[in-house]
Amino acid sequence: MVSRPKKKARVEVEEEEEEEEEDEEEEYQVEYLKGAKVDDDGEWRYLVKWHGYDEPKHDTWEPEEHIANCQRLLASFWQEIGTDDKDYDPGYQCAPSEAWISLYFLRSPSEMDLMVSHREGKGPVRSRQPRYEE
Repeated sequence: MVSRPKKKARVEVEEEEEEEEEDEEEEYQVEYLKGAKVDDDGEWRYLVKWHGYDEPKHDTWEPEEHIANCQRLLASFWQEIGTDDKDYDPGYQCAPSEAWISLYFLRSPSEMDLMVSHREGKGPVRSRQPRYEE
């Protein structure tokens, strides 16, 4: 058996650690959805109010796959908005009522849906948000 030089092994370990760090996804908490719109590709995007970011400039439009971990919130949002079989043109927007928003805005952090965000480089840069332990 031929042994590997230690220097080369150390370089490979460092490369593996860098790849693992790149694979880690930052987690953000979705406080509630402020609205939805049809983008230029005909896909729905959601205006997300992030927990801990109270200024509207921090709200971001996210594709559905970025909030896939928020199925309860999405279901409640669409129940509030209503659904049909129509096709909507790009630019179409809808928003929930203030009463619905207040239901989510007043929830405790432990009840909030967690979301894994695959940021597209748009909007504010956020530091890692703490996870709330129950």
